[in-house]
Amino acid sequence: MSSVVDQEHWDKGYKNLAFKYNEDNILFKDIFYKYLKPNGTCFEVGCYPGGYLIYLGKNFNYCVSGIDKTPLTKERLPFYMKSENVSVGHFFNEDFLSFNPSEKYDVVFSFGFIEHFKDLDAIIEKHINLVKPTGILIIACPNFTRGQYLFHRLFDSQNLDHHVIDTMNLCRWREILKRNDMDILYDGYYETIKFWTECSQKNIISQNILNILLKTSHKMAL
Repeated sequence: MSSVVDQEHWDKGYKNLAFKYNEDNILFKDIFYKYLKPNGTCFEVGCYPGGYLIYLGKNFNYCVSGIDKTPLTKERLPFYMKSENVSVGHFFNEDFLSFNPSEKYDVVFSFGFIEHFKDLDAIIEKHINLVKPTGILIIACPNFTRGQYLFHRLFDSQNLDHHVIDTMNLCRWREILKRNDMDILYDGYYETIKFWTECSQKNIISQNILNILLKTSHKMAL
């Protein structure tokens, strides 16, 4: 059940990542305000660099906690949270796959985490085990199927290989959640296609095509 991405890849990217919280970069605000209640606790799986924790701490008065395998989790995140006047619970610099906490949380979430693992059932069930009986679980991941798959295969194949396409199947998510007695409040695709890339293109023609895609993808329907 190990990740298809080496931890070194994440650590390298995080090392020179400057902390800069910008609320405009936070997605799903409409969903948060529709389903979440203020106060309580929240926990993020794959929590670094912590933007969503700061948002929920500031706007919903949550005491925030999380887990991430990068060492920067405990070195930087408590400082980031406190600098934004967010109440801090516990941050764990551990492997989520072997994580066995005693505490459960009002809100558990991960954004862009589960798609890096092949055993979708086990990963989602580990999320569920962190949720209080009256709590809420929020999971989101990119959709690299259909046209997105073609775009990434042509222009961002290395990043595509870091994602398990089979995990991006909402029908599988529903089956796992229902099997674990979870009531589904919301499911579906969020906004439009949006295309981004993590690699640089050396070929001029490819780069020009990519630039057009990056500028127009947000206008495409799913």
